[in-house]
Amino acid sequence: SPAVLYLDEPTTGLDPRTRNEVWDEVQRMVAEGATVLLTTQYMEEAEQLAKELTVIDRGKIIARGGVDELKAKVGGRTLHLRPSDPAELAAMAQAIREAGLDGVAGVQAVVDEGLLYVPILSDEQLTAVIGLLGVRGFSLAHVSTALPSLDEVFLAITGDKASPLSDPAPQEVAA
Repeated sequence: SPAVLYLDEPTTGLDPRTRNEVWDEVQRMVAEGATVLLTTQYMEEAEQLAKELTVIDRGKIIARGGVDELKAKVGGRTLHLRPSDPAELAAMAQAIREAGLDGVAGVQAVVDEGLLYVPILSDEQLTAVIGLLGVRGFSLAHVSTALPSLDEVFLAITGDKASPLSDPAPQEVAA
């Protein structure tokens, strides 16, 4: 393997099988000690292959760090809730809205998947949402949390509005 390899958009236009073969080869070279510099517009590719990311917008480096580090800097997680009774989905969303526990971006009930996604900013908010649902008598079949996707991180970093990465001052965001 070469000591340093530069790949510019290596999987553009490839079918999924061939793309995975390229990814496997890149990971093999890295495991053998090669340094790989990769440019890509595909966030999934960056997430699969990169240990360190550099986000460039309009010719300027605007963020740098590991995938999880950048996700944490953007802030927030999403609470995924599946009611035991799918008919309670809308009522759960309404209860969370009325209690003011719907995070920055509001509550979205995803009917086709039977899930309720709740943006949360803190462990205290997560505990409050779960507690509220218990007090209101809702039964949950599934609860999980997830960091934002790398696509969401990219949009937060490069968006026109200030993000936690580009402006360290606290921001108040309306839903």
